[in-house]
Amino acid sequence: MRLRTQRGFTLIIALLLMTLFLVMGIGFLSQRRGQQEAVVAAREHLQAREIARTGLENAVAKIARRQSFPPLSESPVQRAFSYTEDVVDLAGSRIGQYTVTLFLEHASPPFSVMRMTSVGSSGPQGNPLARVTLHAELDTAANVRGVTPPVANPNRFRIFYMREEARYE
Repeated sequence: MRLRTQRGFTLIIALLLMTLFLVMGIGFLSQRRGQQEAVVAAREHLQAREIARTGLENAVAKIARRQSFPPLSESPVQRAFSYTEDVVDLAGSRIGQYTVTLFLEHASPPFSVMRMTSVGSSGPQGNPLARVTLHAELDTAANVRGVTPPVANPNRFRIFYMREEARYE
């Protein structure tokens, strides 16, 4: 009789130990899942930031390359120009997009400063995982201000101010 009681007690101890290990395993896995979600969110945020930077650099390159960019309408009230482009990886898969808006109210002399906003989105087109907005100001003056005789501006087409806004989806 004592052998049967000892077997039953051993079975209960074994079941309790298995339950304890199961609970510990589930806790460990849920902790790892939270860490993985945090890593994915951080990666998407960094990717959206770099996509927004790409948009700014693209706009600066277009402005520096062509004096007719941005294309202005005949209307004297046009104050902004905006465009959107998709960003693809080397395999041709879409990874995000940026939307650049150029504000033109101070682009001509005496100010010669173009305000820009670039919104970078990472993830699917209809439901981005992260969105970063960069606000920047670009010096477009051909000559250094306040210097006589005129001297070429070494900072022309350089961003001299940038601010970031992030939004997690």
